[in-house]
Amino acid sequence: MSDETRRAPTLAEPLDLKSAGAAFCSRFGEPAAETHRLTVLREVLDTSRGLARMLDEFTKAATTHYHGVHCTADMHAVMEKVSRALMEWSESIVEASSAYRDWQEQHSAVYRTADVRLKPSPLSFTALSMSGITADAPMAPPA
Repeated sequence: MSDETRRAPTLAEPLDLKSAGAAFCSRFGEPAAETHRLTVLREVLDTSRGLARMLDEFTKAATTHYHGVHCTADMHAVMEKVSRALMEWSESIVEASSAYRDWQEQHSAVYRTADVRLKPSPLSFTALSMSGITADAPMAPPA
């Protein structure tokens, strides 16, 4: 592996993975933010496919060596490709995670500064009186 590959971090942090996953399940609302979300998530999908291809190439080459059929090629070139693909994938995960966290921070700041006090809905679970409800009785709205 090259010195550049050795020095670069290759794994995304667990928080980055969670945030990137949340970005796939979210919609950012504003058109510009949503466009950015789709762009960074497209990159995650593309780098995921690239990593999968490189891992498949590695598995085929490694399996050949593992079974004792030693070919003339060594594993260095394949490992360099896997390392590069893993770095690209990790970088795309971090970018998606950052986009999600930035969007979350922006919206939580907006909600904090708005100083809106929400009142519980009369149909909310905590507003319902649960007295008199048994396992056999159907739930009905409070009288």
